[in-house]
Amino acid sequence: RISEGSPLAYRPTTNINGKFNEPRNLFTDEFTEEYTVTNVSSLIHGTHELTYEIIDEKERTCAVTGSQSVLRGKVYIPSVAVIDEKEYVVTKVAAWAFRYQDKMTELYTSVGLTAIGECAFYACTMLEKVHLSMTVGSIDTYAFANCVSLDTVYLGAINYVNRYAFHECTALSSIYYIATENELAEVDGYEALTVADIVYNSGY
Repeated sequence: RISEGSPLAYRPTTNINGKFNEPRNLFTDEFTEEYTVTNVSSLIHGTHELTYEIIDEKERTCAVTGSQSVLRGKVYIPSVAVIDEKEYVVTKVAAWAFRYQDKMTELYTSVGLTAIGECAFYACTMLEKVHLSMTVGSIDTYAFANCVSLDTVYLGAINYVNRYAFHECTALSSIYYIATENELAEVDGYEALTVADIVYNSGY
């Protein structure tokens, strides 16, 4: 891309805190435009100290397996993880990965993630909001069970939800679904979502 009025190219960059900084031209006087990225599907950087496990070396895919420390506040699962100086697409949250992480309050996943494993967020008792990216297709058994503060969930093109995925999520009141009511009815296990009010045709 070429900036207006100049033959010189510029290179956009992003910060880990979700703010976008765009130098208009790297070869002229400094100029920066700043705004907040709100599309979580394009999130690149994730929360520090997450741990990963390679799923397929040839396909360069991996799973996020947990954290080296207690997670607090918002948690971001990235699209790509670096393992031994190689990049791998994060396609799954492993079983039991974040169970009992009772200080995290919001979860954001990135494009590329396709599956939430069994008991992945079991008893994350302070978790209030979950934003699942459009690529997440399946939510396994007890994935968010006993997340007693969970109030709001954003779902994309989901195709499977285990009947106990949101077991004992007693505060769950709103689910925002990207498609129509008829399309949700075709999702395997959609009954698990009917415990809350569902907002259809919802954008992210």
